[in-house]
Amino acid sequence: MPRPAACVSLALSLCLFTCACRDARETREGPLAFDPNTIGSNGCAGGASSFAAAPEIVPLASFTPDAASQMAAALDDSLLYLSGADATLWVVDVADPAAPIEQLLVSPGVVAGALALLGVDPAVVPVLSGLAVLDAETLLVVELSTHVILTVDRDFADVVSLYAGLPLVTPGHADGIAGLARFSFQVGAGICPSSYGVFVTDPGNHALRLIQDTQDDDGTIMRLVSTLAGIGAPLTADGSLQATAFDTPMGITATCFDTLIVTERGDFGSGEVLRGVTVLSDTNPFFGPDGFVETLVGEAGDGQTRGGVDATGEEAGVALALAAGPVAPLATTDGDVYWMDSQTGVLRRWSGREVDCPLAADCDTALGAPSATADGSHSLCQSAGGDLYLLDVDPLGPTATLSRIAP
Repeated sequence: MPRPAACVSLALSLCLFTCACRDARETREGPLAFDPNTIGSNGCAGGASSFAAAPEIVPLASFTPDAASQMAAALDDSLLYLSGADATLWVVDVADPAAPIEQLLVSPGVVAGALALLGVDPAVVPVLSGLAVLDAETLLVVELSTHVILTVDRDFADVVSLYAGLPLVTPGHADGIAGLARFSFQVGAGICPSSYGVFVTDPGNHALRLIQDTQDDDGTIMRLVSTLAGIGAPLTADGSLQATAFDTPMGITATCFDTLIVTERGDFGSGEVLRGVTVLSDTNPFFGPDGFVETLVGEAGDGQTRGGVDATGEEAGVALALAAGPVAPLATTDGDVYWMDSQTGVLRRWSGREVDCPLAADCDTALGAPSATADGSHSLCQSAGGDLYLLDVDPLGPTATLSRIAP
């Protein structure tokens, strides 16, 4: 559970003892097997892209963005979902990318009305941000003003309800029953449904949270929220789940190999990295699920890049690769992970052996690359046809550009 900053040193001391007891990983069972969501583009969804041509701009006639707008894709159809201005949500059919069909799924005022029924002051202005396809009928979307996650019906317009979080304008942290749980969503968060549960990055609490539906002996289903990793302070530290620290984790995606990739924007200067999260099949009854977190790409909080100064060959290429406010990770079936460097607006790719900029001749200068807005809001997803899509929002407008990157 996240702790105040004054308690960080004590927490780290306790966690170091925990880590020491767990370093012998050869005695552990393997990673917990969980299936990424096959309905939504939350990772492990499509193959490699060749990037033989420049991205195509997808014309949007009706959609108006908010500075925090994000995007998700449905893999059961050629549909993209975009959160927009006035707490609206749009569905865009990109079966023909040159002539997309836009429809309003959540109208202005609907989210405010739903929150008012939950006791929120009607004067509070809701803001929708990160979203994900949960199943064939349901979307999940983060609401920033009251720090909750909402459900949206995919088939019927303007049907919104609470999924997790106690709707309050003051951010907080609390685990337990979903309707009483507290989050800190001052900035956009990532949502990644899976067969194990719904993983959520909680950037304000610098934590990775898990939402699971459990069934008791009499068949009653209860939705619970727990903190999977993160100590509540903006640091970057690898180790066991209980010892791990994050600095503004923003995006999350699931690989095909039972791991999660979390992008850490590093707003407090502790690290701008990609982290790998592995949950082990054995659990600790005192500390919750067992597992570990490791820095995969970028500079960790102690100033050391992955592989250390002695890295050689292919490992050195990853060790020396730095990220610049990484967000919007997307893992593909072939093991690649794409993300956006939010500070530069450049698309990046990690293959496990090297890091490159697939649209640029030079990562440092983005020479020849069609780059997105520096310091903008970015999201990546993959359509049912395997195309990458990038939503680039310039917060000064705000204005949005939707681009299709063909495989």
